[in-house]
Amino acid sequence: MRSNREGTRGEGTQALGNYERGRVVNKIFLLALALVAILGASSYLLGASNRQRDAPNGTAPGDEFINDMSRTTTTLVVRPCETVSQIALDEIAARLRIAGSTLTSGAAVELPTRFSDSPPRMRYVVAAELQGPGYEGKGDIPVWISASLSERDVDGIIAGDGFAQSVSAWEPAGPDRSVVARKRDLIMTTPDPRQAEGCVRRR
Repeated sequence: MRSNREGTRGEGTQALGNYERGRVVNKIFLLALALVAILGASSYLLGASNRQRDAPNGTAPGDEFINDMSRTTTTLVVRPCETVSQIALDEIAARLRIAGSTLTSGAAVELPTRFSDSPPRMRYVVAAELQGPGYEGKGDIPVWISASLSERDVDGIIAGDGFAQSVSAWEPAGPDRSVVARKRDLIMTTPDPRQAEGCVRRR
């Protein structure tokens, strides 16, 4: 009888030992998982911090727009507003179709270099407030595309959006006009024209 009790006690002690070892193994496993999760979260937060630091003009992480001849993604770069002088605006306004109309509050956004690196060179989208008969209020903002903003050399101007095409005579010309038109249409699919328009609306 005593031998049976000792055998039972031995089996119970062994089972208890196995149970305790199992608990220790489980704890080690859970701690390892927690450590992996902490390291992963730290790496993500560090990367987000670096992206925020490197983002232009305080844009959100990953706000980078890429739209070239072969591929399009949907992230966005917010480019700074540039002031367009009244002399440069008057050059554009010289071909407005509406008698007595003027352009004011001009603003430009510089295009990505892929649009200016090769001819026909297009460097800026230019937006301005249209004032004249039928456009007496605020918010009528056509958009043009220009190769330069120099007061002495505002050149390569073409009407960008449909509004600019309807109120001005800046149309693609010359033997490469079809190439100019295609490049213009590509630019108008980017966020840059709307950014230039937004620069004018905030003034």
